[in-house]
Amino acid sequence: MTNEARSLSSQAAAWAISSGSATRRSGCDAMRCPWRGFCSVMEKVCAMQATDRGLTAAFLTRFPEAVDYERARTHAENSLARLVQRAKDGGQLRDDFDPADVTLLLLANSGIVGDSHQVSLAASRRLVAYLLQSFRAGDTEPLPPPPPLALHHIHRPPPRR
Repeated sequence: MTNEARSLSSQAAAWAISSGSATRRSGCDAMRCPWRGFCSVMEKVCAMQATDRGLTAAFLTRFPEAVDYERARTHAENSLARLVQRAKDGGQLRDDFDPADVTLLLLANSGIVGDSHQVSLAASRRLVAYLLQSFRAGDTEPLPPPPPLALHHIHRPPPRR
């Protein structure tokens, strides 16, 4: 593995670990209000993603040797799935929310590029706020079926045409 690959792999593992840590740190919020815990995790992870462009590159490039990344990503996915279910059970997250919606959020957020960290962070916060409002339960119209996406799809290179 090259030094660049190791660096990107480490950044990807750090992101996955941080998102799991964000879930745990938001545990107090999540226990009292699963919706607030869910929002907090999405806001923190997307803010990290928007301000660290190297992190986005790590997700768009996959290194099979990054075993620690895979374990951390799996842990983050499982923690997030539990938080999502608690928010659904509490009636705050729409019933048709799917884990693929988190992947869509992260893919959309990865496209935010500003002239500075401040601009990227402001744009990310706005995008996440819009999307979190659309995820909230309430008087909503049904959505099309979710795409077959998971977090591991984020770091796959685009298909060749």
